[in-house]
Amino acid sequence: MAEGNGKKSVVLVHGILTDGSAWRKVIPLLQAHGLEVTAAQLPNSTLEEDIGTVRRTLDMQQGPVTLVGHSYAGMVISGSGKHEKVANLVYIAALGPDENETVAYLMTKHPGEYALQPITDQAGWSWPPRDAFTNGVAQDADPVDQALLWATRKSFGGVLFSSTVSDPIWKRKPSWYLASTEDRMLHISTQRFMGSRMNAQVHEIASSHLPQMAHPEAVAKIIIEASDAA
Repeated sequence: MAEGNGKKSVVLVHGILTDGSAWRKVIPLLQAHGLEVTAAQLPNSTLEEDIGTVRRTLDMQQGPVTLVGHSYAGMVISGSGKHEKVANLVYIAALGPDENETVAYLMTKHPGEYALQPITDQAGWSWPPRDAFTNGVAQDADPVDQALLWATRKSFGGVLFSSTVSDPIWKRKPSWYLASTEDRMLHISTQRFMGSRMNAQVHEIASSHLPQMAHPEAVAKIIIEASDAA
């Protein structure tokens, strides 16, 4: 059953290295605009399970929903955005895949300045190293926020890098894209290419791969712009 309160909704989907707390500076800005906000929590196991998690989150919204994805979550929203309650999509330094394009392909289309070297545990899951947040993902964030990112880091299944999305929904629903020009993980040329290909409303910001930490106002602004258009 949907949670009905008469408000438009926003569902935020985190990237592969972080959890929902990565949106902690953006959430109150969206709530102040009168939006109902939910941060989905991905298992990071398989793309199919991640899409299923977001679809269940969407089931609980009243709608219309603006669905927002950061980084890897661009794959997730491109699949789960087919949900009937989703009005539009926002990609924050995110992957915007076409059919048969994998995470690995898009990440290396133009190699970024920082190459992630994950640590593998005994169960075969991968974990980000500490320098992923200080040097790779959020080099412009406050040290306190970098420490939070480290404390709440996510593990992920390696199968995610070979996953693909069939019939990505950005081909049929309005999209916005915020490109980070100082991104060391996902090259700005790749971001511009994907934003242009999806005919998105493209904005740029001089930021790291995690603009929601260092520039939450800019991230909230593009989400609000999309929501107002819903």
